[in-house]
This record gives sequence, structure tokens and C-alpha cells, in this order.
Amino acid sequence: MMNLDSIEDVAPVEARWDASWSGSLRASSLTPLRIPLHSKMSVRCAVCRHILIKPEQKSQSVRYKIKLMASNYLPSLEASLSTTTGISKLSQGRSCPFSITITNPLYDSIQVRLQPYNPATYPNINRPSFHITLPQGFLSVAAFAEAWEYDEDDEDMEQDQMVLDALEGGAGLADAVKVGADGRSHRGKSGTIGVLEKRANMLRIGGEVAISRDGSGDIKFTMLVTYQYRAEEPADDQPHGRADKSAASQVKSFSFLTMVNLGPIVSKELARGEHTGP
Repeated sequence: MMNLDSIEDVAPVEARWDASWSGSLRASSLTPLRIPLHSKMSVRCAVCRHILIKPEQKSQSVRYKIKLMASNYLPSLEASLSTTTGISKLSQGRSCPFSITITNPLYDSIQVRLQPYNPATYPNINRPSFHITLPQGFLSVAAFAEAWEYDEDDEDMEQDQMVLDALEGGAGLADAVKVGADGRSHRGKSGTIGVLEKRANMLRIGGEVAISRDGSGDIKFTMLVTYQYRAEEPADDQPHGRADKSAASQVKSFSFLTMVNLGPIVSKELARGEHTGP
């Protein structure tokens, strides 16, 4: 301390703690600490001791292939709550609309079906907190194409057909034009369940979650996604050059499970306080 010229040469206590175990009063004598390496550990089941997660020697070898395969062949799903009704919170005793956006990465059109597993289907749950309603059946999603290959003529023809159908049903001209502009003639009775938007290789469908009066926790459910598409096989792969239509086109079907989390359930008191607040 006697050889120091100014107060800036004295190392602060925080720097001495973060720099080395044997702290020095000189700032020039401090050295950085060695950062320990983090290793991946195996995860075993607490009941049967089965290895659930096994660390890989090369983390990108298998994981990268799985992600690349999923991004190129599996349709992407994005769930979001609807705020058009003015109710953005998942309140107890109410029904809240939500939407799921499906994007097709394939160069072939696909047929997608979403099947949610509601809590009432599980045997260990007596009083489920919510119930999910989604459109049933297969929904068509257009094939992926480059940005300059998309044409708005298909959408215009679809809207014109909606207008003609509404006029044939006895609706007025103004109502028919409104139906064609909105594209809501094929929705459910509630107006929120069904196809909400269809553009290019994207399809947005609407669903509804009914929350019980004493519901609590997060609205998290498992959903089975099934999609089909017709793959056109090239003619060169066929033996003897025969053009067989049954062999040239093959319907492929795939299914996978995904977890959807819409968020936590808000109690009635908290929701009422937010609506009555300033």
C-alpha cells in the first residue's frame, strides 16, 4: 500500500472476488478465474432407472439431422390467443378463442387434421379445467412455392365463388359481397371455429377453449397432427418406362404429437380487477 500512487491503483473488493482466490491489493496483479466446463449429464427415470436422455459425443450429428428433417417435411404450427373479442385473458368460467397457423413446407399440397387430447380423456383427472374445440376433419393447405410464383387469382376466384353461392342462397348483394370479402361462410356456428385465413401455403384455423369456473394452472394439452399428401414419382424410376398412374402417385400419411401451451388461467377476481381498473 505504501508504493501506490493513487486510489485507482487499489483493486476494489468486487474485482478481487471475481478475479482470483488469492486477492491482491494491486489491480495489475489480478488474473481472471478459470471457467469450468459444463458437461452434459444423463437423465434417468426415478422409477425404473431407464436412461431418458443420453449425451451425444457429437451434439450436432443427430440433432441437426432431426431439425433439418422436421423443418423440411413437417408442417409448422403456431398457436396464439385471439384478441378480436376484447378478451385476451384466459379467465375462469369463460370461453376464449384462439388460432393455430399451419405452414406447409412441402412442394405438394397436404391435408392436415388436428386432434386435441382433452383432459377429460385421461383416467386420473376427475374434473378437467378446460375443454378444447377445433374443426374436425382434414383441412387442405396449399403447396409451398417461391414468392414470385404465388398468384392472387386463386383467392379472387374463391371469393367470387363465395359471392355467387351467397346470391343463390337468397342473400342480398351487399351481404353477398361481405361474405366474399370476409370468407366466413364456412365457419362454425360460434364464428370462431373453422378456417379464418387461407393464403399461399399458410392456413389459419380458429378454435375455442372453454374454461371451468374453478379451473387453475396452465392450459396445456397434447395434440395429434396427421397430414397426408400425394407424392408424384418420376417416370424414370418406373421399370421398363411404363406409365402406371397407380404407381406414379402414392398417398403418404404421417402423424406426430405436439404440446400446445396457451398460457395460465386467470382467476375471476384478477380478471374483474383488470377490467374495472383505470
